[in-house]
Amino acid sequence: MRAQVNHSLKAIQTAEQGIPMAQAYLDRNSTLPKLFFISWVAALLFCLSAPAFGQKKPQTPKILHAYCQAFEAQDAEAMAHLLHEDFQLLDVEGGLIVAGRADFTALYSRFFSRMPEMSVTFSIYQERGGTWIVEQELQRQPNAKVQKERFAFDFDEQQIYSIRYRFVTK
Repeated sequence: MRAQVNHSLKAIQTAEQGIPMAQAYLDRNSTLPKLFFISWVAALLFCLSAPAFGQKKPQTPKILHAYCQAFEAQDAEAMAHLLHEDFQLLDVEGGLIVAGRADFTALYSRFFSRMPEMSVTFSIYQERGGTWIVEQELQRQPNAKVQKERFAFDFDEQQIYSIRYRFVTK
């Protein structure tokens, strides 16, 4: 009983100091404590995630697995979307990857360098007529068969290219 009196006195003093929430705090059916708790949790989550704003999300094994599945299935559109999600510097239009000319070599190297179980060597050159070719040798496991594949992409006047996936095993 004494504790209730002390609690009530404290609430009255708080109310007298100009905080009208004290009455709502004393009301057991009030949603104010719930709202306070929810807002506190939301603020905590925001503070924990704030350092990540503006930073690129690290690549997860889930994306790697999905990319490998798309690669195995030779699904160019799925690969394009996964690359777009991973690097966030490409636009995907109807299954084509569209990017600036200078981005592609760095992009390609960076993507495969994150896959330690895969060994990839590639070359980029231009054929007659302006079509650029990427040829790669890919080895998924240390003792696995080396696959040779070829991709084609074209530049337009603004030095933007679309990569058309062509899976050609030599």
